[in-house]
Amino acid sequence: MMLALAIGTASETGRKPRNEDAVAVIEPPAGLEAAKGWLAALADGVSQSADGRLAAQATVKGLAADYYATPDTWEPAHALDRVLAAQNLWLQGQARHGEPLATTLTALVLRGRRYTLAHVGDSRAYLLRGGRCEQLSEDHVWQHAGFSHVLKRAVGLDAHLVADFRDGELAAGDVFALLCDGVWEPLGDAEVHRLLQLHDAPQRAAEALVAAALAAGSQDNVSAVVLRVESLPAGRLLDEVAGAAGRAVPPRLRPGQAIAGFTVEALLAESRSSLVYLARDGQGQRVVLKTLTALAAQDPAQAEDLLTEGWLLQRAASRYLPEPVEPADRQWLLLAMRWYPGETLAARLERGERIGAAEAVRIGLRLARALGALHRLDIVHRDVKPANLHLDPDGRLRLLDLGVAHCPASPPSAARRRARRATWRPSCSPAARPARAATCTRPA
Repeated sequence: MMLALAIGTASETGRKPRNEDAVAVIEPPAGLEAAKGWLAALADGVSQSADGRLAAQATVKGLAADYYATPDTWEPAHALDRVLAAQNLWLQGQARHGEPLATTLTALVLRGRRYTLAHVGDSRAYLLRGGRCEQLSEDHVWQHAGFSHVLKRAVGLDAHLVADFRDGELAAGDVFALLCDGVWEPLGDAEVHRLLQLHDAPQRAAEALVAAALAAGSQDNVSAVVLRVESLPAGRLLDEVAGAAGRAVPPRLRPGQAIAGFTVEALLAESRSSLVYLARDGQGQRVVLKTLTALAAQDPAQAEDLLTEGWLLQRAASRYLPEPVEPADRQWLLLAMRWYPGETLAARLERGERIGAAEAVRIGLRLARALGALHRLDIVHRDVKPANLHLDPDGRLRLLDLGVAHCPASPPSAARRRARRATWRPSCSPAARPARAATCTRPA
Protein backbone atom coordinates (compact mmCIF):
# COMPACT_ATOMS: atom_id res chain seq x y z
CA MET A 1 0.00 0.00 0.00
CA MET A 2 1.30 3.45 -0.93
CA LEU A 3 0.71 6.76 0.79
CA ALA A 4 -2.79 8.07 -0.12
CA LEU A 5 -3.76 11.73 0.10
CA ALA A 6 -6.84 13.91 -0.39
CA ILE A 7 -5.86 17.26 -1.90
CA GLY A 8 -7.33 20.74 -2.07
CA THR A 9 -5.92 23.95 -3.61
CA ALA A 10 -7.34 27.44 -4.06
CA SER A 11 -5.81 30.73 -5.17
CA GLU A 12 -7.47 34.09 -5.87
CA THR A 13 -6.15 37.46 -6.97
CA GLY A 14 -8.22 39.29 -4.34
CA ARG A 15 -7.77 43.07 -4.27
CA LYS A 16 -4.35 43.02 -5.94
CA PRO A 17 -4.03 43.87 -9.64
CA ARG A 18 -2.62 40.40 -10.38
CA ASN A 19 -1.98 37.12 -8.61
CA GLU A 20 1.66 36.79 -7.56
CA ASP A 21 1.14 33.50 -5.71
CA ALA A 22 1.97 30.07 -7.10
CA VAL A 23 0.77 26.71 -5.74
CA ALA A 24 1.36 23.12 -6.79
CA VAL A 25 0.81 19.57 -5.54
CA ILE A 26 2.87 17.01 -7.46
CA GLU A 27 2.13 13.29 -7.49
CA PRO A 28 5.41 11.35 -7.65
CA PRO A 29 6.24 9.89 -11.06
CA ALA A 30 5.95 6.13 -11.39
CA GLY A 31 8.76 4.40 -9.55
CA LEU A 32 9.58 7.37 -7.31
CA GLU A 33 6.76 7.01 -4.78
CA ALA A 34 8.98 5.46 -2.12
CA ALA A 35 12.15 7.40 -2.88
CA LYS A 36 10.68 10.90 -3.37
CA GLY A 37 7.03 10.99 -2.27
CA TRP A 38 4.47 13.74 -2.83
CA LEU A 39 5.52 17.38 -3.10
CA ALA A 40 3.33 20.38 -2.22
CA ALA A 41 4.53 23.97 -2.53
CA LEU A 42 3.18 27.49 -2.04
CA ALA A 43 5.15 30.59 -3.05
CA ASP A 44 4.16 34.22 -2.51
CA GLY A 45 6.07 36.62 -4.78
CA VAL A 46 7.44 39.70 -3.05
CA SER A 47 5.51 42.66 -4.45
CA GLN A 48 8.38 45.10 -3.87
CA SER A 49 10.76 42.99 -5.97
CA ALA A 50 11.30 43.35 -9.71
CA ASP A 51 8.70 40.70 -10.59
CA GLY A 52 7.15 38.77 -7.71
CA ARG A 53 4.92 36.72 -9.97
CA LEU A 54 7.85 35.47 -12.04
CA ALA A 55 9.84 34.67 -8.90
CA ALA A 56 7.00 32.65 -7.37
CA GLN A 57 6.08 30.74 -10.53
CA ALA A 58 9.67 29.99 -11.50
CA THR A 59 10.50 28.77 -8.00
CA VAL A 60 7.54 26.40 -7.77
CA LYS A 61 8.06 25.08 -11.32
CA GLY A 62 11.78 24.65 -10.77
CA LEU A 63 11.23 22.86 -7.48
CA ALA A 64 8.65 20.52 -8.99
CA ALA A 65 10.95 19.63 -11.89
CA ASP A 66 14.30 19.41 -10.13
CA TYR A 67 13.31 17.73 -6.87
CA TYR A 68 12.37 14.51 -8.67
CA ALA A 69 15.65 14.59 -10.62
CA THR A 70 17.82 14.48 -7.49
CA PRO A 71 19.47 11.14 -6.54
CA ASP A 72 17.26 8.63 -4.76
CA THR A 73 19.95 8.33 -2.10
CA TRP A 74 19.42 11.93 -0.94
CA GLU A 75 17.12 12.59 1.97
CA PRO A 76 14.23 14.98 1.12
CA ALA A 77 15.73 17.81 3.20
CA HIS A 78 19.06 17.53 1.37
CA ALA A 79 17.34 17.40 -2.03
CA LEU A 80 15.15 20.41 -1.24
CA ASP A 81 18.10 22.38 0.09
CA ARG A 82 20.19 21.78 -3.04
CA VAL A 83 17.34 22.58 -5.42
CA LEU A 84 16.38 25.75 -3.56
CA ALA A 85 20.01 26.91 -3.46
CA ALA A 86 20.18 26.58 -7.24
CA GLN A 87 16.85 28.40 -7.66
CA ASN A 88 18.08 31.17 -5.37
CA LEU A 89 21.15 31.68 -7.56
CA TRP A 90 18.96 31.78 -10.68
CA LEU A 91 16.71 34.47 -9.17
CA GLN A 92 19.78 36.42 -8.11
CA GLY A 93 21.00 36.33 -11.69
CA GLN A 94 17.66 37.68 -12.96
CA ALA A 95 17.69 40.75 -10.67
CA ARG A 96 16.91 43.96 -12.56
CA HIS A 97 18.63 47.27 -11.87
CA GLY A 98 19.50 46.23 -8.35
CA GLU A 99 15.96 45.09 -7.56
CA PRO A 100 15.89 41.41 -6.53
CA LEU A 101 13.47 38.79 -7.80
CA ALA A 102 12.22 37.29 -4.53
CA THR A 103 9.51 35.02 -3.21
CA THR A 104 8.52 33.23 -0.04
CA LEU A 105 8.31 29.46 -0.25
CA THR A 106 6.76 26.78 1.92
CA ALA A 107 7.30 23.26 0.55
CA LEU A 108 6.15 19.97 2.02
CA VAL A 109 7.26 16.45 1.09
CA LEU A 110 5.15 13.50 2.26
CA ARG A 111 7.13 10.29 1.78
CA GLY A 112 6.47 6.90 3.29
CA ARG A 113 5.48 7.49 6.89
CA ARG A 114 7.25 10.84 7.36
CA TYR A 115 6.95 14.47 6.31
CA THR A 116 9.66 17.03 5.56
CA LEU A 117 9.01 20.78 5.53
CA ALA A 118 11.23 23.41 3.86
CA HIS A 119 10.33 27.01 4.57
CA VAL A 120 11.58 30.55 3.95
CA GLY A 121 9.56 33.77 4.26
CA ASP A 122 6.20 34.55 5.85
CA SER A 123 3.91 31.96 4.30
CA ARG A 124 2.89 29.38 6.87
CA ALA A 125 2.48 25.64 7.33
CA TYR A 126 -0.04 24.22 9.81
CA LEU A 127 -0.64 20.66 11.00
CA LEU A 128 -4.02 19.63 12.36
CA ARG A 129 -3.76 16.38 14.33
CA GLY A 130 -6.13 15.01 16.94
CA GLY A 131 -8.02 18.27 17.27
CA ARG A 132 -4.82 20.30 17.87
CA CYS A 133 -3.59 22.78 15.27
CA GLU A 134 0.15 23.54 15.29
CA GLN A 135 2.07 26.10 13.25
CA LEU A 136 5.06 24.22 11.83
CA SER A 137 6.84 27.17 10.24
CA GLU A 138 8.39 30.37 11.56
CA ASP A 139 7.73 33.82 10.05
CA HIS A 140 10.96 35.31 8.72
CA VAL A 141 10.05 38.97 9.20
CA TRP A 142 11.61 41.82 11.16
CA GLN A 143 9.83 42.29 14.47
CA HIS A 144 10.90 45.92 15.06
CA ALA A 145 8.58 48.94 14.97
CA GLY A 146 8.22 50.32 11.46
CA PHE A 147 9.29 47.03 9.87
CA SER A 148 5.89 45.32 9.70
CA HIS A 149 5.92 42.52 7.10
CA VAL A 150 9.46 43.30 6.00
CA LEU A 151 11.01 39.97 5.05
CA LYS A 152 14.44 39.12 6.37
CA ARG A 153 14.60 35.88 4.37
CA ALA A 154 13.21 34.87 0.98
CA VAL A 155 14.26 32.92 -2.10
CA GLY A 156 16.24 35.33 -4.28
CA LEU A 157 16.66 37.97 -1.59
CA ASP A 158 20.27 37.19 -0.59
CA ALA A 159 23.26 35.57 -2.24
CA HIS A 160 23.06 32.65 0.20
CA LEU A 161 19.68 31.14 1.00
CA VAL A 162 19.06 29.91 4.54
CA ALA A 163 15.86 27.85 4.72
CA ASP A 164 14.26 26.21 7.75
CA PHE A 165 13.74 22.44 7.70
CA ARG A 166 11.55 20.28 9.89
CA ASP A 167 10.47 16.66 9.69
CA GLY A 168 8.33 14.25 11.66
CA GLU A 169 6.16 11.15 11.64
CA LEU A 170 2.89 11.02 9.72
CA ALA A 171 -0.38 9.72 11.13
CA ALA A 172 -3.54 8.74 9.28
CA GLY A 173 -5.94 11.68 9.38
CA ASP A 174 -3.23 14.36 9.54
CA VAL A 175 -4.25 17.60 7.80
CA PHE A 176 -1.55 19.94 6.50
CA ALA A 177 -2.30 23.48 5.35
CA LEU A 178 0.06 25.78 3.45
CA LEU A 179 -1.20 29.38 3.56
CA CYS A 180 0.11 32.68 2.22
CA ASP A 181 0.09 35.71 4.51
CA GLY A 182 -2.97 37.02 2.69
CA VAL A 183 -4.92 34.16 4.30
CA TRP A 184 -3.46 33.53 7.74
CA GLU A 185 -3.01 37.18 8.75
CA PRO A 186 -6.66 38.37 8.47
CA LEU A 187 -7.99 35.06 9.82
CA GLY A 188 -5.68 34.35 12.74
CA ASP A 189 -4.69 30.92 14.04
CA ALA A 190 -7.99 30.26 15.80
CA GLU A 191 -10.07 30.77 12.64
CA VAL A 192 -7.65 28.71 10.55
CA HIS A 193 -8.04 25.91 13.09
CA ARG A 194 -11.83 26.18 13.05
CA LEU A 195 -12.11 26.07 9.25
CA LEU A 196 -9.76 23.10 8.94
CA GLN A 197 -11.84 21.18 11.47
CA LEU A 198 -15.14 22.26 9.93
CA HIS A 199 -14.50 20.93 6.43
CA ASP A 200 -13.61 17.27 5.96
CA ALA A 201 -12.91 17.62 2.22
CA PRO A 202 -9.52 19.35 1.63
CA GLN A 203 -10.81 21.11 -1.49
CA ARG A 204 -13.71 22.62 0.44
CA ALA A 205 -11.35 23.58 3.27
CA ALA A 206 -8.96 25.35 0.88
CA GLU A 207 -11.81 27.24 -0.78
CA ALA A 208 -13.32 28.16 2.60
CA LEU A 209 -9.99 29.54 3.87
CA VAL A 210 -9.58 31.71 0.77
CA ALA A 211 -13.19 32.94 0.87
CA ALA A 212 -13.00 33.70 4.58
CA ALA A 213 -9.77 35.68 4.13
CA LEU A 214 -11.37 37.83 1.42
CA ALA A 215 -14.47 38.38 3.56
CA ALA A 216 -12.20 39.41 6.45
CA GLY A 217 -10.76 42.20 4.31
CA SER A 218 -7.51 40.71 3.04
CA GLN A 219 -5.67 43.19 0.84
CA ASP A 220 -3.34 40.60 -0.66
CA ASN A 221 -3.52 37.58 -2.95
CA VAL A 222 -5.08 34.63 -1.14
CA SER A 223 -3.86 31.05 -1.64
CA ALA A 224 -4.17 27.79 0.27
CA VAL A 225 -3.07 24.17 -0.12
CA VAL A 226 -4.73 21.58 2.13
CA LEU A 227 -3.68 17.92 2.28
CA ARG A 228 -5.19 15.12 4.34
CA VAL A 229 -3.41 11.80 4.89
CA GLU A 230 -5.93 9.12 4.00
CA SER A 231 -3.73 6.07 4.58
CA LEU A 232 -0.10 5.22 5.22
CA PRO A 233 2.06 2.49 3.67
CA ALA A 234 2.19 -0.58 5.86
CA GLY A 235 5.71 -1.57 4.84
CA ARG A 236 9.07 0.09 5.06
CA LEU A 237 10.32 2.91 2.89
CA LEU A 238 11.85 0.86 0.08
CA ASP A 239 9.52 -1.89 -1.06
CA GLU A 240 12.23 -3.77 -2.95
CA VAL A 241 14.36 -3.99 0.21
CA ALA A 242 11.45 -4.54 2.58
CA GLY A 243 10.48 -7.56 0.45
CA ALA A 244 13.63 -9.44 1.41
CA ALA A 245 11.62 -11.79 3.62
CA GLY A 246 9.62 -12.94 0.61
CA ARG A 247 12.65 -14.04 -1.42
CA ALA A 248 14.00 -17.57 -1.39
CA VAL A 249 17.52 -18.13 -0.07
CA PRO A 250 19.58 -20.17 -2.58
CA PRO A 251 21.07 -23.41 -1.30
CA ARG A 252 24.80 -23.92 -1.54
CA LEU A 253 25.40 -23.90 -5.29
CA ARG A 254 27.52 -26.33 -7.32
CA PRO A 255 29.38 -25.78 -10.61
CA GLY A 256 27.00 -26.21 -13.53
CA GLN A 257 23.92 -25.37 -11.48
CA ALA A 258 21.58 -22.71 -12.93
CA ILE A 259 19.82 -20.02 -10.90
CA ALA A 260 18.03 -16.77 -11.84
CA GLY A 261 19.33 -16.94 -15.41
CA PHE A 262 22.96 -17.56 -14.39
CA THR A 263 25.09 -20.73 -14.60
CA VAL A 264 27.52 -21.24 -11.73
CA GLU A 265 31.16 -21.94 -12.59
CA ALA A 266 32.98 -21.90 -9.25
CA LEU A 267 32.89 -20.79 -5.64
CA LEU A 268 35.11 -17.72 -5.28
CA ALA A 269 34.94 -16.98 -1.57
CA GLU A 270 33.09 -17.86 1.59
CA SER A 271 32.65 -16.06 4.91
CA ARG A 272 30.43 -16.50 7.95
CA SER A 273 27.63 -14.56 6.27
CA SER A 274 28.06 -14.79 2.49
CA LEU A 275 28.94 -17.04 -0.40
CA VAL A 276 30.44 -15.57 -3.58
CA TYR A 277 30.32 -17.45 -6.89
CA LEU A 278 31.68 -16.98 -10.39
CA ALA A 279 28.93 -17.54 -12.98
CA ARG A 280 27.89 -16.70 -16.54
CA ASP A 281 24.74 -14.97 -17.71
CA GLY A 282 22.60 -15.93 -20.71
CA GLN A 283 24.97 -14.10 -23.10
CA GLY A 284 28.01 -15.93 -21.76
CA GLN A 285 29.41 -12.94 -19.86
CA ARG A 286 30.97 -13.62 -16.50
CA VAL A 287 29.24 -12.32 -13.38
CA VAL A 288 29.74 -12.56 -9.65
CA LEU A 289 26.86 -13.82 -7.50
CA LYS A 290 26.69 -12.98 -3.82
CA THR A 291 24.28 -14.93 -1.61
CA LEU A 292 23.86 -15.55 2.10
CA THR A 293 24.86 -18.60 4.07
CA ALA A 294 22.07 -20.64 5.64
CA LEU A 295 22.87 -19.20 9.08
CA ALA A 296 22.96 -15.56 7.91
CA ALA A 297 19.71 -16.01 5.98
CA GLN A 298 17.90 -16.55 9.27
CA ASP A 299 18.61 -12.90 10.18
CA PRO A 300 16.13 -10.61 8.34
CA ALA A 301 18.49 -7.66 8.78
CA GLN A 302 21.26 -9.43 6.83
CA ALA A 303 18.82 -10.21 4.04
CA GLU A 304 17.86 -6.53 3.90
CA ASP A 305 21.54 -5.57 3.91
CA LEU A 306 22.18 -7.69 0.82
CA LEU A 307 19.32 -6.11 -1.11
CA THR A 308 20.28 -2.66 0.14
CA GLU A 309 23.78 -3.19 -1.24
CA GLY A 310 22.25 -3.88 -4.64
CA TRP A 311 19.96 -0.86 -4.30
CA LEU A 312 22.95 1.38 -3.59
CA LEU A 313 24.98 -0.03 -6.49
CA GLN A 314 22.14 0.63 -8.92
CA ARG A 315 21.98 4.29 -7.86
CA ALA A 316 25.71 4.87 -7.50
CA ALA A 317 26.62 3.97 -11.08
CA SER A 318 30.31 4.80 -11.45
CA ARG A 319 33.38 3.48 -13.25
CA TYR A 320 34.88 3.05 -9.78
CA LEU A 321 32.20 0.60 -8.61
CA PRO A 322 31.06 -2.83 -9.84
CA GLU A 323 28.19 -2.78 -12.32
CA PRO A 324 25.07 -4.52 -10.96
CA VAL A 325 23.34 -7.10 -13.15
CA GLU A 326 19.59 -7.66 -13.06
CA PRO A 327 18.69 -11.33 -12.40
CA ALA A 328 16.22 -12.99 -14.74
CA ASP A 329 14.26 -14.23 -11.73
CA ARG A 330 13.76 -11.92 -8.73
CA GLN A 331 12.44 -14.64 -6.41
CA TRP A 332 15.96 -15.45 -5.22
CA LEU A 333 17.81 -13.52 -2.53
CA LEU A 334 21.05 -12.74 -4.32
CA LEU A 335 23.16 -9.89 -5.70
CA ALA A 336 24.66 -10.10 -9.20
CA MET A 337 27.54 -7.94 -10.48
CA ARG A 338 29.85 -7.91 -13.48
CA TRP A 339 33.07 -9.89 -13.05
CA TYR A 340 36.31 -8.06 -13.81
CA PRO A 341 39.76 -9.55 -14.44
CA GLY A 342 42.44 -8.62 -11.96
CA GLU A 343 42.79 -8.98 -8.21
CA THR A 344 42.41 -7.08 -4.97
CA LEU A 345 45.16 -5.02 -3.43
CA ALA A 346 45.05 -7.41 -0.46
CA ALA A 347 45.94 -10.35 -2.75
CA ARG A 348 48.97 -8.48 -4.07
CA LEU A 349 50.13 -7.61 -0.58
CA GLU A 350 49.63 -11.17 0.66
CA ARG A 351 52.01 -12.37 -2.09
CA GLY A 352 54.62 -10.03 -0.66
CA GLU A 353 54.46 -7.66 -3.61
CA ARG A 354 55.76 -4.20 -2.81
CA ILE A 355 53.78 -1.13 -3.88
CA GLY A 356 56.00 1.73 -4.99
CA ALA A 357 55.38 5.34 -4.00
CA ALA A 358 54.19 6.40 -7.46
CA GLU A 359 51.71 3.53 -7.72
CA ALA A 360 50.49 4.16 -4.16
CA VAL A 361 49.72 7.76 -5.12
CA ARG A 362 47.86 6.60 -8.25
CA ILE A 363 45.81 4.15 -6.20
CA GLY A 364 45.09 6.81 -3.59
CA LEU A 365 43.88 9.30 -6.21
CA ARG A 366 41.57 6.73 -7.79
CA LEU A 367 40.27 5.73 -4.39
CA ALA A 368 39.53 9.39 -3.63
CA ARG A 369 37.51 9.63 -6.87
CA ALA A 370 35.63 6.44 -5.99
CA LEU A 371 34.77 7.75 -2.53
CA GLY A 372 33.83 11.12 -4.03
CA ALA A 373 31.34 9.41 -6.35
CA LEU A 374 29.71 7.84 -3.29
CA HIS A 375 29.84 10.93 -1.10
CA ARG A 376 28.06 13.03 -3.75
CA LEU A 377 25.17 10.63 -3.26
CA ASP A 378 25.38 10.75 0.56
CA ILE A 379 26.76 7.22 0.71
CA VAL A 380 29.55 6.44 3.20
CA HIS A 381 31.41 3.19 2.43
CA ARG A 382 32.68 2.51 6.00
CA ASP A 383 34.79 -0.53 5.05
CA VAL A 384 37.67 0.74 2.92
CA LYS A 385 40.55 -1.77 3.09
CA PRO A 386 42.90 -3.55 0.67
CA ALA A 387 40.51 -6.52 0.35
CA ASN A 388 37.86 -4.16 -1.06
CA LEU A 389 40.11 -2.41 -3.60
CA HIS A 390 40.10 -4.27 -6.92
CA LEU A 391 42.68 -3.48 -9.61
CA ASP A 392 42.26 -4.74 -13.16
CA PRO A 393 45.20 -5.35 -15.57
CA ASP A 394 44.84 -1.79 -16.92
CA GLY A 395 45.25 -0.33 -13.44
CA ARG A 396 41.59 0.70 -13.09
CA LEU A 397 40.41 0.67 -9.50
CA ARG A 398 37.00 -0.48 -8.32
CA LEU A 399 35.77 -0.13 -4.77
CA LEU A 400 34.00 -3.31 -3.68
CA ASP A 401 31.48 -4.34 -1.05
CA LEU A 402 28.83 -1.82 -0.01
CA GLY A 403 27.53 -4.31 2.54
CA VAL A 404 28.06 -1.98 5.50
CA ALA A 405 27.71 1.32 3.62
CA HIS A 406 25.52 3.97 5.19
CA CYS A 407 23.02 6.08 3.30
CA PRO A 408 20.34 8.29 4.93
CA ALA A 409 17.76 6.93 2.49
CA SER A 410 18.43 3.30 3.44
CA PRO A 411 15.63 1.46 5.26
CA PRO A 412 15.86 2.30 8.98
CA SER A 413 16.23 -1.29 10.15
CA ALA A 414 19.10 -1.99 7.75
CA ALA A 415 20.79 1.30 8.65
CA ARG A 416 20.62 0.49 12.35
CA ARG A 417 22.00 -2.97 11.71
CA ARG A 418 24.96 -1.58 9.77
CA ALA A 419 25.55 1.05 12.44
CA ARG A 420 25.77 -1.64 15.12
CA ARG A 421 28.19 -3.70 13.07
CA ALA A 422 30.38 -0.67 12.42
CA THR A 423 30.38 0.13 16.16
CA TRP A 424 31.57 -3.21 17.50
CA ARG A 425 34.01 -4.05 14.74
CA PRO A 426 37.55 -3.28 16.01
CA SER A 427 39.55 -0.91 13.82
CA CYS A 428 42.99 -1.55 15.35
CA SER A 429 43.21 -5.27 14.64
CA PRO A 430 42.36 -6.28 11.05
CA ALA A 431 43.06 -9.91 11.87
CA ALA A 432 40.28 -9.87 14.46
CA ARG A 433 37.65 -8.77 11.96
CA PRO A 434 35.22 -11.29 10.45
CA ALA A 435 36.36 -12.42 7.02
CA ARG A 436 34.46 -10.74 4.21
CA ALA A 437 34.47 -12.11 0.70
CA ALA A 438 35.86 -10.03 -2.15
CA THR A 439 33.24 -9.81 -4.86
CA CYS A 440 35.43 -9.42 -7.95
CA THR A 441 38.44 -11.67 -7.64
CA ARG A 442 39.84 -14.03 -10.24
CA PRO A 443 39.07 -17.67 -9.37
CA ALA A 444 41.98 -19.79 -8.29
